[in-house]
Amino acid sequence: MTLWKLVIKEAFQRRWRLVASLLALVLATGLIVTVLSLNASSREAMHGYMKNLGANMVVIPAELDLLTYYSADPNHLQSVNLPESHFYRLVERQIPGVEGIAPRLTVPMDIGGVRALLTGILPDRMLRPVVRETGSEDPWGVLNSLTPESNSAVLGAELKGPLSLEVGSAMRVAGENVEVAGILPEQGTVDDIRIYVHLRTLQKWLNRPFSLNEIRILYTGKRAIEKAASEIEGILENTRVVTHSRMARKQIQTMDSVRNYAVALLVVTLFLGAISIGNEMFHNAHERKREIGILTALGATTRTILTLFILKAFFLALAGGLLGYGLGSLVAFLLAPRFLHLQAYPSLSLIPVAVLTAVVLGVLSSAAPSWRASRMDPGEILQE
Repeated sequence: MTLWKLVIKEAFQRRWRLVASLLALVLATGLIVTVLSLNASSREAMHGYMKNLGANMVVIPAELDLLTYYSADPNHLQSVNLPESHFYRLVERQIPGVEGIAPRLTVPMDIGGVRALLTGILPDRMLRPVVRETGSEDPWGVLNSLTPESNSAVLGAELKGPLSLEVGSAMRVAGENVEVAGILPEQGTVDDIRIYVHLRTLQKWLNRPFSLNEIRILYTGKRAIEKAASEIEGILENTRVVTHSRMARKQIQTMDSVRNYAVALLVVTLFLGAISIGNEMFHNAHERKREIGILTALGATTRTILTLFILKAFFLALAGGLLGYGLGSLVAFLLAPRFLHLQAYPSLSLIPVAVLTAVVLGVLSSAAPSWRASRMDPGEILQE
């Protein structure tokens, strides 16, 4: 009889112990898959949440205080500058987690008695927050019409009414005749009073070549946003980085709570699973003392006995890993919408994780009892 047949025959003879060990492995790997799925889903959801809000970091000149920046004081904004080379240095640096970098030049002005912010942008670099519209057309797509050659502008929502402007209307901005190329949807932010033109166009109008006064950054990395901000300040001299602290706290708290919960569950689960499997293997070795003695008397080597136990543990763990993956994915799919308000879908990349975890757990837990069984003295066993 081959080792394979011995493993199968022994498994069916002690099917209830097999089921108990299999259940321990399924629960252990299932919990691991559940936690990893929820963690990955929460990261993906946070990534999307932050990305939909547009930029979450702003680089401004060091001499520009926050009050001045947020109040858009024209006396200061028109006099402070960031060299455009700062933008290119950030692009070349390729900081992990930085998904978008948008240079800007902003100048407050009064147009027909209405306060507005004239902002020069590079349309292909614009960090656009997601606007939930019923239509399929991108409301921000009109920014692509802004080119260095055309004297055109895109208005924020709040400027449409006070200035009595529509798409195609003409207006006077910074001493230039400008055509309104589009009007953006309402954001509920300061962007609603902006007049967007191409960066090169505004630099030419103001005679400020290669000049900026802010660089907006979208950061969705795993590190805390404050650490990424400190790194950027180290790269760009004479600058300060303003972060959206509320989003930073939300990101950090969500990731930390999920990670801490995951670590605690993994430690407890692995510990209990290892005890359960090791206990079953010790009982199994004790119950099979006579069979081990007979096999040894018939010429089975220590290696053969050890292989017999390890093979059983391996196939048990393989089945437990696959079933645990299915259970964990199902639990994550059901729990995520209820408790975390997000969707968690089965990930094929977790199959190797589940199987490898189960196999390592099963084989290591059975190593000591398997070694003990293979070292039994056949003479003493047969005398009993």
